[in-house]
Order: sequence, then structure tokens, then C-alpha cells
Amino acid sequence: MVAILTLVPGDLGGTSANLIPFDRLSNDSFSILNLVLNVLLFVPAGVLIVCARVEHPALWAAAVVVGSVCIEFTQHYANLHRSADLNDVIASTVGLGVGLWLARRLRLGRLVRERDCSFRVSMPRRSSSRT
Repeated sequence: MVAILTLVPGDLGGTSANLIPFDRLSNDSFSILNLVLNVLLFVPAGVLIVCARVEHPALWAAAVVVGSVCIEFTQHYANLHRSADLNDVIASTVGLGVGLWLARRLRLGRLVRERDCSFRVSMPRRSSSRT
């Protein structure tokens, strides 16, 4: 879903890049909506990291941030007529942080552990006596 929302060719005149934080952010409704939607797009990633009970959550969080940087890099260099924006990377990192905070605050990781939603495959035991 993230790839569809971010890598589909746009209708901008050409590719551009904003490397100055909050430089192109204005008070118009489109800029604010774009920022809010970028934050909301990455909240589930933070929740999933907590609920999946991964061994190294900081490493997974870093991978999500690197993924966001890769999306912006691709938008700029793949000639998709999209704008690569540092504000999008900041917003996705904030969304990831909100998801991590929310999942920990609501103790979603513990809830998942208590319900033990993992799938278990049990093999039938062989009898020890041969007849």
C-alpha cells in the first residue's frame, strides 16, 4: 500500500527535492493534510513492531526510517514526476514514533503475549515402544 501511495507517477511538472526541513510547509490545507497523512501512514508500522515482539525493535524502527528515505530517493531519481521531500521523512519518523508510543502506552505487546496469538505446529509423538 505504501508503494502504491508513494511511487505511482505524479502529475507535477518535473522532479524536485526539498532538503531543508519545513521549507515548503505552508499553512494551506494541502500541506497540512499531506503532513498529517504521512504521519498516519507510518503509525501502524510502530504498532506492528511492538505487537510482533521482535528481538531488536530499534533495528526494525531504523529499517522503517531507511525505507522512508529510500521511497523519497526513488521518487526523485526514478523520474516519477514526484517531489522528494525531507518533510515526508520527518513525518514518517514521527508516525513511527507515535505508533511505538501508542502501542507501549496501551500495552498492546503484553496483550498479544497474553492471548498468545502465535501459531503452533505440533507433531504427533511417536511411541517409544516398538511392537
